Amino acid sequence: MFRESIKLGRLFGIRFNVSLTWLLVCAVVTWSLGAFYYPQRFPSWSSTTVWFAALLSSVVFFVSVVLHELGHAVLATKLGVQVRSVSLFLFGGVTQFKRESPLPSVELRIALIGPGLNLLLGMGCFAAYLLFADQFEVASALLLWSAALNLALGIFNLLPWLPLDGGRVLRALAWYASDDLRWANRVTLLAGQLGAAALFFAGASMLITQHGSIANAIWIMLVGWFVHSSAVASYQTNALTAVLEGVQIEELMVSRLGRIERDAAESQLPDSVNGTWGPEYYVVTDEGRDVGVFSISRPQAAQELDDPRIASQAALSEIIVPVHRDLIVEVTDTAMDALRVFIDRELQWAPVIRGREVVGVIRRVDLSEYVEKHRGA
Repeated sequence: MFRESIKLGRLFGIRFNVSLTWLLVCAVVTWSLGAFYYPQRFPSWSSTTVWFAALLSSVVFFVSVVLHELGHAVLATKLGVQVRSVSLFLFGGVTQFKRESPLPSVELRIALIGPGLNLLLGMGCFAAYLLFADQFEVASALLLWSAALNLALGIFNLLPWLPLDGGRVLRALAWYASDDLRWANRVTLLAGQLGAAALFFAGASMLITQHGSIANAIWIMLVGWFVHSSAVASYQTNALTAVLEGVQIEELMVSRLGRIERDAAESQLPDSVNGTWGPEYYVVTDEGRDVGVFSISRPQAAQELDDPRIASQAALSEIIVPVHRDLIVEVTDTAMDALRVFIDRELQWAPVIRGREVVGVIRRVDLSEYVEKHRGA
């Protein structure tokens, strides 16, 4: 969903990304306001004024969504919940956390802050509109639109469907009432599926009865599809989290490793690497430092080539995983931390380090086997 994105930088230490789909959203908002809303509401405005107001309104939309997500991220950080990034995409924005909230009360506060900020902004803009309605027509029009936008964002996000904030509120309340996070996740899954069905039915009814535009009907159905997909994905992620969060990587990692100096590997892979009963993973060292890890499965495939120099070059340049902070996990991390690294970096395995030393390798297949074994426990 967020693969093709632009990194905007950091705000309050939080990384912000904007999906290319968000540019489409801004373009559509600007076009709809400039071509329809403002010309119809203010026919006396010049074309320049109309499009200037439309462009400013699009900026207001962007800022409102950013403030919404920033509220989640800043409060989460203050409450001890680490934030990975904030991303804006086709259907709005999402704050991605490194770990889930430890308590339902924390989950509730983080979920409510975003729509709460939008509602406050909406009321503030409306109050300002009442003050300047008779003085500055363009400014008052922008204030009224901003008020309506933020009130709509606040109310819509309180609907009890994941990934909306209202879904997280529902999960927090169900979690608090039952003291059972798995049951709370099932409740929010059911609510999301019902909400998606309602949206899809509403869109289909608009198409059949021809009440409302076709574009609005299709958009409502797309939102319903998104809500359903997100509800299922959130449930599956939460189910994985429940199984993997408390499991230390050290319990699942492969700890039998071979070691090979970089110079030796670059010149010619030793016979031991190709041994049938040898370690599957080898740590590449350089002057006593661990600099990378590779699996023998790829060098063995490369050895089928006629030129062994090509094979050794492929072993290092193509299949080595460097000991880099974005590609490794700490031995003190949980299995869920490893899964997030696999997903974010599209890896099948990752080196496990203690300090600066590689002590093992954690594999995606090991996590899958553990989940299958303990899913119903």
